[in-house]
Amino acid sequence: MNQEKFILLGNGSFYSIAVLGHLLKQRVTPVALVLPQYPPATKNAKTQIRVDAQAGKNEFADMAGRRSIPVIYAPRATQTDLPGKLSIFHADYLLVACWPYLLSAEVLTVVNKAALNLHPSLLPEYRGPDPVSEQLACNETKLGVSLHRLSQQFDSGEILRQAGFDLDSTPSGRELIEAQAARTGTALFIDVLKYGINPSV
Repeated sequence: MNQEKFILLGNGSFYSIAVLGHLLKQRVTPVALVLPQYPPATKNAKTQIRVDAQAGKNEFADMAGRRSIPVIYAPRATQTDLPGKLSIFHADYLLVACWPYLLSAEVLTVVNKAALNLHPSLLPEYRGPDPVSEQLACNETKLGVSLHRLSQQFDSGEILRQAGFDLDSTPSGRELIEAQAARTGTALFIDVLKYGINPSV
C-alpha cells in the first residue's frame, strides 16, 4: 500500500512501546516519535552539567533510534512549540498511545487528515489516564480498544473503530491486557491507513 505518513506520540510506557512494536512488525513506520519528557541524563562528575542521554534507558526512543526515526521531546513547558516541530513532517495522521497532556487545537490540526488516539478500553467506558487499572479493579470481562479522534476533552472524540478481545491466557494482568490492546489497536489503525477513516464498504 502507499502508506500514509503518521507521527506517533507516546509516553514510553509498556503500552506505547507495544503499539510501536506491532506497527514496526507490520512494516508500518512513523515518520517521527514524540515523547513527553527528555531521556535520562548523566552528570559529569567534574562539571555536573553533562546532559547526554544514557543508552538503553528509554526503550521507546531506542527503538526509534535503531530505525533512524526522529524523536521529538515535548515536555509540558514546550507544548506551544510542538505544532512547529510537527509541521515539518507533513504527516497525514497523529496517533497517540498514552500521552499525559491535552493537546492543543493547533497540534490537532497540524496533520492533513486526523489526530487519533488508541485507548485501551471500549469507550465511552473507562475514560481517563489509567483505564486498564480501572478495568482490573472492576474485574471487567468486556475488554477492548477504541480508535477515536482527539478533541479538546480527554477520550471524548468521535469513535472511529472499536474491537473487543479475549485474553490469550489467565489470570489477566495489566501488561497482558495492554499487550492485547496494542496488538488489536494497531490493526484498527492500519485499517484506517489502508482504507481511510470512513471506508466505503
